[in-house]
Amino acid sequence: MAKITDAYLRTLKGTPGETHVERVGGGLELWVTINQAGQTAKKWNLRYYGADGKRQKARIGEYPELTLAKAQALAEDLKKKAKGEGVNIAQEKAKERRVKVEGLQADKQNTFETVATAWLEKKSLEWDDRHAKRQKERLTANIFPAFGEVELNAVTMTDIDNALAALETALTEL
Repeated sequence: MAKITDAYLRTLKGTPGETHVERVGGGLELWVTINQAGQTAKKWNLRYYGADGKRQKARIGEYPELTLAKAQALAEDLKKKAKGEGVNIAQEKAKERRVKVEGLQADKQNTFETVATAWLEKKSLEWDDRHAKRQKERLTANIFPAFGEVELNAVTMTDIDNALAALETALTEL
């Protein structure tokens, strides 16, 4: 097997509908896919054994933000932490993301519209421009007027049913 380098990883291209897994060694893998916008996405995954001896998997970052050398060093640190301290890496990563989102929500008003707009901005990077524009228009015209200003945790099924009923009425009038 040839030695894997950053130069080689940069040249990898995704294939539509498939996930190519490039195994680097030590449980470290680079998953290469095509996202909805047709761009190649490369994500680092780590397969490791936890303190309980069970095989586990965790996403640890994206290439090229996390280079090969940094990913290998991080993988070794995470494996030691998982084995020695009994830390579940996937749960720790999820907790970090949750803290980050909660921090963003603390800075802003925690409404459905604020969270949906943040989600839309993130997903728009993966979508083509027409699809992103269409999704924004749908949210702005149909959902935000119904319960966009409602606090995210306070959105109820009644809010959703009312929004869908209004949309259904508008569609039948066409």
